Amino acid sequence: MKRKRQSKEEIAHALRRVEWGEKAVEVCRAMGVSEANFVARKAPMPGCAAKRGTK
Repeated sequence: MKRKRQSKEEIAHALRRVEWGEKAVEVCRAMGVSEANFVARKAPMPGCAAKRGTK
């Protein structure tokens, strides 16, 4: 099965949707990614208010 890749714009839009109040689980399901992958993408995105937590 071929891996689906999201563009930077799609990722940024998904992060904004979560900032606007939509549940991360719903956004992840719509994008077809896991929550862990979604959290990992938060850190490198400039302008994203959400920061990745430390262990």
